[in-house]
Amino acid sequence: MSGDWGGWRATRYTRAILERDGHICAWCGGWATTAEHVVARSLGGDPWDLENGVAACLSCNSSRGNRPRPVGRVIHPSRQWGQA
Repeated sequence: MSGDWGGWRATRYTRAILERDGHICAWCGGWATTAEHVVARSLGGDPWDLENGVAACLSCNSSRGNRPRPVGRVIHPSRQWGQA
């Protein structure tokens, strides 16, 4: 699916991710204000799949860019995979 990346659809996607994850950053456990794709869109990740998104603080989200998750950087234990 395409379009609306900066519009209402992205806002709803981000809000759903943050609510699901309780505003807890998946990477550091801090306060999350953004949603990040686990597999970046540029690397073939589905941009609208809620299971491909995690809540992230601005620092963790901006430090990663479109690179795959760095070795040794694990998802914070507060993130419960597969439970929406």
